[in-house]
Amino acid sequence: MAPTSQRPRRTGAATYLPLVVAICAMVLVRELVTALWPDLSSWVAFVAALAVGWVAYAGVERFLARRGKDRP
Repeated sequence: MAPTSQRPRRTGAATYLPLVVAICAMVLVRELVTALWPDLSSWVAFVAALAVGWVAYAGVERFLARRGKDRP
């Protein structure tokens, strides 16, 4: 049998929250970058949006992990 995880699994909205926040951040940053710098390459806007989305995903994951650790 596989060992059980020490951390309880998230359920409900908390399961998809990091993904939703990351996608929203990516869309907003891409639109903002293309609006502020219209002559900028779309690849640069994509890479910037990808980086911000990754940071947003990691931040929400960390927040949920800390919140879950404090609960009994």
